[in-house]
Amino acid sequence: MNKARFAAALLALGAASAHADLPLTVEDLITDKGKVKLDVSLAYANSDRQGVSTAEPITVQTGATSFVTLPTLIGESRGNSDSVVGTLGLRYGLTGKAEIFARTSYLHSSSRASDVSGTSSHSENRFADAWAGINYQFKKDDDTPALLGFTEIALREKHEKSSSSFKSALVG
Repeated sequence: MNKARFAAALLALGAASAHADLPLTVEDLITDKGKVKLDVSLAYANSDRQGVSTAEPITVQTGATSFVTLPTLIGESRGNSDSVVGTLGLRYGLTGKAEIFARTSYLHSSSRASDVSGTSSHSENRFADAWAGINYQFKKDDDTPALLGFTEIALREKHEKSSSSFKSALVG
């Protein structure tokens, strides 16, 4: 069985078992009063780059006060990176129209590079951020669309070389 037929068979099996409870209503988005919901997500990204690399330049004087820098090594460069972000969140229904939530994310990244200077790799695993907020349903979904609002604040954000608390917020 060739790869295309195998992939088609897998897709057909997956499509046969996939279903959804339609329609999705706004009421299903807000956590019921007194209930707790757990949210788990995983996001993956890959980036592949290719280009020209130069190294070991020499400087050549072309006049009394002018110079030109010329590379002595020219070759191909290639880079590839993977990033995975896992997020875990909890939501609690305060009322039928409001819920509070908190979530935290963890980051894993790995990168590899190759150019005329050699090869290198780097990876890191670290806490990314923690947020807390509130979702509120201002208007029910009836003849006109529902209206939801939210506000959230970063409890802690870890950047590559620093971190901060209560510096970022979102309103929508």
